[in-house]
Amino acid sequence: MTRPILLQTCRACRLYGPAALTLAFLAHHSVPRAYADGPHIAFHGTDGAYTVTLFSAPDPLVTGPADLRLLVQLSSDGSLVSDPGLAADGELVLGDRPAVVFRMSPAAARQLPQATVRLTDAGTYALRLHLRKSDRPAAGFEGTLPVESNHGVRNTVFAAVLIPAMLIVLFLLNQSAKQKLRRRRIAASPAG
Repeated sequence: MTRPILLQTCRACRLYGPAALTLAFLAHHSVPRAYADGPHIAFHGTDGAYTVTLFSAPDPLVTGPADLRLLVQLSSDGSLVSDPGLAADGELVLGDRPAVVFRMSPAAARQLPQATVRLTDAGTYALRLHLRKSDRPAAGFEGTLPVESNHGVRNTVFAAVLIPAMLIVLFLLNQSAKQKLRRRRIAASPAG
């Protein structure tokens, strides 16, 4: 009694195995990556009396909204500059496209100056930061920020369209196999 069930299982594995593996592969690769809460160090530089570290989230930077935070330290001893009058103006330039301009200022006492920017295109942006202290220029910094394309939307559409389509295909294969088995049983029966 167990041998026919085992043979049917093996046939089902041969028929549905590749489809199930394909479905598992698609499901695995359509899930977007999760990122930790910690930001990424996007830029670090020193100019005169100040050393700045720019943190960015998400990591890696992708097109769409990005959170930027600025840590300002004294170059001489590395102590944190937490002056509420300290702010930064910045711009991100990609080729000949219009600059993404932002102003960073502390949201509250003892917080890092922060800004949220919208990055519209992938590429390597030229970064220009200008520190201001009590509306006087204090220091200027230049660097680059690489930005990748955001594939999260593509993965969501991929998962929303292809996974249901694969389930429908598996269902149709199952129904087809059941009909073939039913026809064989009818053909093999003494009355047929």
